[in-house]
Amino acid sequence: RAIVEDPQRVIPGIAMPKSVMAVAVRDLVVRFLSSGAKGADPAPMTAPSPGAAPTSATGAALYAKWCATCHGSAGDGDGPDARYQPVRPARHSDAAQMSKRPDDSLFDVIATGGVAWGRSARMPAFGATLPNAEIRALVAQIRTLCKCQGPGWSRHGGGK
Repeated sequence: RAIVEDPQRVIPGIAMPKSVMAVAVRDLVVRFLSSGAKGADPAPMTAPSPGAAPTSATGAALYAKWCATCHGSAGDGDGPDARYQPVRPARHSDAAQMSKRPDDSLFDVIATGGVAWGRSARMPAFGATLPNAEIRALVAQIRTLCKCQGPGWSRHGGGK
């Protein structure tokens, strides 16, 4: 139950974010996963407080911890887990592609996961694990990797 609810609390430093799910859904998942144990009927747990405590980690450090295993340390979509993905992870170093994506859309995909935006279901949601400031730091790191900005219309002041 604890690892389904908050993987970081059980295994500090693991690169698995919390999953946002209703308590009833979480209870069903836990019951299913523990159905192999005789007599297992886990009692419901109270939901943890939302959001993680902010850290002083840099965008590069956050990217190395949360993103590089799939997207690669340089953002080339070639991390050690990329070969196991049914769809190649986004190439954050690709200026031509990344310059088409507004910062807000990058933030949204990181926060809510790929499925919500028509992207890979293998892209997990980090919104319950990382505070907004850290997600913004990841967006800034992606901009560093691609050496690009989002579309002019999406920038503060209309790209002026």
